[in-house]
Amino acid sequence: MNFSTFSAIWSRNPEFTLLTITVFVAIQQKTEVLNNFFSSVFTVEVEFCCAATTCRPCHSPIEQLIFSEQTILDRLNKLKITKSQGPDGIHPRILYELWYELLEPLKILFDTSVKLGILPEDWKIGHIMAVYKKGNKSDPSNYRPIIV
Repeated sequence: MNFSTFSAIWSRNPEFTLLTITVFVAIQQKTEVLNNFFSSVFTVEVEFCCAATTCRPCHSPIEQLIFSEQTILDRLNKLKITKSQGPDGIHPRILYELWYELLEPLKILFDTSVKLGILPEDWKIGHIMAVYKKGNKSDPSNYRPIIV
């Protein structure tokens, strides 16, 4: 919610807006506390410098990865259509219902990605949510991060 939205609501009902701002600020503060905690308990990987070592060509099994239409179809058929949409905003039911139309474009996308060795940026992004485990809810260590 931006300032102009708050201003518009404020002019109509000041009590509602104060409550909205208070809740919004509380959510932001909770998010910052959890983010700081999760950041503190996870390690940051140090980049490996290979200047002192000799580099050899890598023959990765990923180069031999082939996406058959049957494999893609099997995955589309295993989608849980009752689940909510993912970070891409596409509901699983749409993918499930349009499998025939999506089969060839998905095959081209996967094959091209493997061939070029590049993943689309959207595939590298995840939405992290804090899930309560047990104990005191005000203690950030009682939450675990999951990627949705």
